[in-house]
Amino acid sequence: MLIATATLITLLLFGGPEELFLINALEKGIKKEIIDKDLKKEIKSEISEYKKSVKNYKKQRKNQKKELSNLYVSRTTTKEEFTTLFEEMLSTLKKLQKEAFETRISVLDKISEEEWGNIIAKEKERLVKLEQKNAKKKDKEKSKNPFSKFEATVQALQLDTQTEQNALDHIESLKEQYANLENYVEDTRNKFVTIINNKSSTEQELETIANWNNDLRKKAFFELSDLYLLLSKNVPESEWNTVAKEFKKLVK
Repeated sequence: MLIATATLITLLLFGGPEELFLINALEKGIKKEIIDKDLKKEIKSEISEYKKSVKNYKKQRKNQKKELSNLYVSRTTTKEEFTTLFEEMLSTLKKLQKEAFETRISVLDKISEEEWGNIIAKEKERLVKLEQKNAKKKDKEKSKNPFSKFEATVQALQLDTQTEQNALDHIESLKEQYANLENYVEDTRNKFVTIINNKSSTEQELETIANWNNDLRKKAFFELSDLYLLLSKNVPESEWNTVAKEFKKLVK
């Protein structure tokens, strides 16, 4: 699934386990597949509670993005400050992921294998249509990698040859990682399809999926912070505002 308009930091802070663990599919599926009105009401209530947590998480995510923006605009931010904020971000996300696991397990425990099979079948149909739609614009959107302008900015700075090359190497790595994060829902489903589609998957099994995604986020986050640390130490003060503007664009 191509997330065409998202910034890198939005992807790093992405908090949509409802998509990855099929909570959205459950919410839609119970409307058609569950006959028992009382059971349908009970399941809707559980999912609604989870959706409240998602809403609260998005508020926290917004505040964390502001904090991160401030770290990148400043020229004196340390690696320790980046690490502290990342750990806070990850802790907040893991809390939401755990609630997604618990909601999914609780709901699936209440429905039949047949009902779950029908929900999965409908979800597969939706994904095929979505992939066909995304395929038409995927190449165009991928050309909009947010690091293209950053790369040109670095090349225009007054840096020594080795520092410039190191910065460009970081940017090249970030381009690849950004592409990975853009497609992480699709890639994760392909990699963990058995766990995702299994009605009886445990919290521990679901956690392996979340951990794999969180590792992608961690790698990209610290690649970006390493780029910042390199530039903040080597860019002349007179040019820092130009660099800060590029970082700010990534966290808007």
